[in-house]
Amino acid sequence: MDKPPAKPSVPEELQTVMDAEFGFVNLKSVNCLIDLQVTLTEKKGIVTVEFVGEKLAVRYDPEEITGGEIRDSIRQAGFELAAAESGPPTPPIDSSERG
Repeated sequence: MDKPPAKPSVPEELQTVMDAEFGFVNLKSVNCLIDLQVTLTEKKGIVTVEFVGEKLAVRYDPEEITGGEIRDSIRQAGFELAAAESGPPTPPIDSSERG
């Protein structure tokens, strides 16, 4: 089977990231969200996962993972999602600003 063509490499300083917030229905425990945060952080393309109230704010690289794949991962972890809202792309950041 043929390999798909490789994605062109984009210099790190020009990479664009997306922001998305995920709310939950019937959230039972904040500890469960911590487990989910760890699970998502380990996925390729996830830049940051942070709590915003009872929501998770996820910053991700759309070249590596899609919002739909993130939602699927959350559902597979047993969470029921409320509406998810994606924001506009975050402007390119200087690679020296990354942690």
